[in-house]
This record gives sequence, structure tokens and C-alpha cells, in this order.
Amino acid sequence: MRRTQIVRILALTPLLTALTGCGDRDSDGEPTLDERLDVLAECTPTDVQVLLPWTGPAFDPATGQLLEPLPDGHVEAVVNGWRRYTDEAQALRVQHGTAVANDVFVRDGLLGFQSVESVECDISISHTLGRDKEAMMAFVFGQAHAAAMAAADDMHHEAKGAYWTSEAREVAPTWQEGIARYVQEAR
Repeated sequence: MRRTQIVRILALTPLLTALTGCGDRDSDGEPTLDERLDVLAECTPTDVQVLLPWTGPAFDPATGQLLEPLPDGHVEAVVNGWRRYTDEAQALRVQHGTAVANDVFVRDGLLGFQSVESVECDISISHTLGRDKEAMMAFVFGQAHAAAMAAADDMHHEAKGAYWTSEAREVAPTWQEGIARYVQEAR
């Protein structure tokens, strides 16, 4: 892995630790998950930051373009974490994000990964492509990701992930396509 990719990965720490959320949290006056998803679906951010463009074995590191079409049956996963903005939460995201980043890029079956953020729309997504469901689940249930999942409530107000099987495609999905499908699948 190139040094610039490692630096970008470390910049992803707010995103890499998001996990599959459980239920709505409205007892503390927080928006419910459905309310958060409604905002995510309707918001058009003007402050998008691509923390890491598509990278991984399926992508040309110089151009970010696919080296060959994504295969039929590949799995696409999107996770969004609605971040807590405390020093403690940030430290945990750095700790777990680094561990997850080190793990995700050495996993067999990873095709690609990107991450995007927007404060305006509360977007903090990781967008992952895997060869198949088995490859994706091996990562999700691996030690690094499981540890991040266990610490999720300390890092995020809410976090939710979704995945789906996709058809072959010539061009990588955009983050906008990922969010649109994520909102549909997460409901």
C-alpha cells in the first residue's frame, strides 16, 4: 500500500468505525433513525469532502478508475455514523479507525473502498465493495471491526449499515448512488 493511501486511511477515522445500528434513540430527544435517514435522503450537501477516493485492488491507483468491470454478484456496503463531536469520541474513532483500516485493506475479497463526509448533511460514510457476501462478512465480523462495533455508542449518536448484492458494472458507484441505496436498504 502506498504511503499516501495510508495517510488517507488514517484521515478516515471518523468513518471507519461506524457500524450496524440498533433501533431508534428518541428517549434523549435525539432524532430517530428514520428521521436521520429522511434528512440524509433529502439533503444535498455543498461541503462534501472525499476523504478517500475509490481505492483497492479493483482500482488503478493513479487514476482511481476500475481496472476491469465489477463482477456480477459483488457486494456493496455503506455505513453512516452520525458523529459525536467530543474529544473522547474523536480519540476512539482514531483508535478504532486505524485498526479497521489496517484490517480492511488486507482482507481477501476486498475490491474497493471510499469515504465521504459532509457536516452540513451529517454524512460520514464508508462505502465498500466486496467480491461476495462471504468476503464482506469476514471483514464485518473480524476482530478489528467487532471491536469498533462494541465502542460505537461512545463514538456516534447513531450508526447504521446496509449491504446489497449488485449487478456487474463498468463504472464504480458514486457516493450519491451509495447513499440513495443505503437509505432504501437501511429502512
